[in-house]
Amino acid sequence: MVGAIRIKSPYAPLTTGEVRGVHRAALEVLETVGMAAPVDRAWQVGLAHGCWLDDGGRLRFPPSLVEDCLSRAATSFPICGRDRHHDFETGPDRVSFATGGAAVMMLDRETRKYRASTVADLYDPAMTRLAVDSIDTYLAAEATTGQSVGFRQTGSLRLATSPAERFACEAMIPAYEELGIPYSVVTAAEAACEHPLINTKGVVGAAPTPTGGHVDSGATTRVLAKAARLSGGVISTGDPVTKLEPVPAGWRITSAKGEIVAEHIVLAASFWTRELAATINLQLPLHAIQHHEIITGDVVEMAGQTGELPVIRDPWSSANIRLTTWPMRSSIFRA
Repeated sequence: MVGAIRIKSPYAPLTTGEVRGVHRAALEVLETVGMAAPVDRAWQVGLAHGCWLDDGGRLRFPPSLVEDCLSRAATSFPICGRDRHHDFETGPDRVSFATGGAAVMMLDRETRKYRASTVADLYDPAMTRLAVDSIDTYLAAEATTGQSVGFRQTGSLRLATSPAERFACEAMIPAYEELGIPYSVVTAAEAACEHPLINTKGVVGAAPTPTGGHVDSGATTRVLAKAARLSGGVISTGDPVTKLEPVPAGWRITSAKGEIVAEHIVLAASFWTRELAATINLQLPLHAIQHHEIITGDVVEMAGQTGELPVIRDPWSSANIRLTTWPMRSSIFRA
């Protein structure tokens, strides 16, 4: 867990007497009302330790059993993060506060009102974090191997075609600051200075990220493979995986060359991952889509241009547009 707030002073919203009152009420509810529709394991263990089923099939708990369980429960335990250095210990004298990974309420960019958060609200920050980590990984592998991944730092420019879109861009400023990524929100006129082919009609602002870019996919694959081998990894080519099975030690992978067992597996087979994941009853919403390219002749506005221009991220057309070669070739993706 990242960003938990450690509360140094005692957190006591209730008095000791009020806490004891809540405890007595909970014991009374468990004894007189009980638990409806308990799962088989719950009622089997409960009946073996003094619980009983009433005429309505509710599992009742004697106060003495609850008190005994509480006396045996751990008073301190770790809260685990994705990385171990984010773990922290909680207990009676170490109370912490965190949201659990998502904002409890979100300020909606369309209505400007607070609403419950959704998974979609995590998408943009998660993809930004993924892009940052990916670039860091590629450049680290480049330094390890001495081979180039062909990274071209072109930057990008996200257009805002409505006040709501500009508001959304501005709302991302704290997230980019936390990630250490240069990011700002500029006017339509300033955006036009960043990219000579932008038509600013209907554009109310833009958000440039100058340190973004793209890599050569072939070169990156070779660099990552070499880095893996230097770290002791083994790469098996011409060896398609045909089956995945969960086993006590992790996973059994069946391929054309035999079987191996691994504690963890990473499915990184592009959109073929969908077919592979289906063998373990995991449905992934991955689909192949076509990329469109527009090839032009000479463009007057591009006279004197020697490098690539920033990628345009246009929410109105739901497309990212990258200009690559001369005469100009425009690749439209994520359409």
